[in-house]
Amino acid sequence: MRIIRTPIKLFYQTPNTKLEPLNPRKSKNKSQYLRRHAGFTLIELMITLSIIGILFSAVLPSFRELTHSSRATLASRDIMTTLNYARGEAVAYQQDVVICPIDPTKNKCIRDWTQVLSVFKDDNSNQVLDEGEKVLQQFDFINNDALLMWRSFGNKPYLRYAADGTTVFQSGRLYYCSPSKIERHNVEVIIYRTGRARIVPSEFKKKKCIDTI
Repeated sequence: MRIIRTPIKLFYQTPNTKLEPLNPRKSKNKSQYLRRHAGFTLIELMITLSIIGILFSAVLPSFRELTHSSRATLASRDIMTTLNYARGEAVAYQQDVVICPIDPTKNKCIRDWTQVLSVFKDDNSNQVLDEGEKVLQQFDFINNDALLMWRSFGNKPYLRYAADGTTVFQSGRLYYCSPSKIERHNVEVIIYRTGRARIVPSEFKKKKCIDTI
């Protein structure tokens, strides 16, 4: 048996030409051939990674700012939605409606407003979720290490709306404290005795979040 060895040929194609065999040893421009067929060098790779790192470090602060700002906007919207919903239900049902986080073992309001907030009909006006009383809605919009605080007259752990939409002489403020620890990302909502709520402008904030987070 006879073994025939045939040389391996490389081909290249230029515009408007047919494929022709290419021999790098016979090429007139060997360095040009090597540049076309060689990969990245270690120096080129390091330069590329350095440029990517610089661009990423420049963009990251802006991305964080946008993220915290968006979360603050969503928190303020959710807080106002919760308050307006509870007030509207109190007027619609013509009875007390309470907002607070509830201890599931005792069905009583607790002071930790980072927990799920429950809006329930308080048939006997004792600010306790008794058997047979209806939970109208639950809200859970605090996450990512944010903090929600409720500070009211008399230091009560709940917010109550009466049948006429007022808070029965109970006024207070809700504070959303951003994990960024930057004041402009915090939200402060004031609730008046009339039952109305509004977001406090930055220049009038009490800045309760500074010593909390």
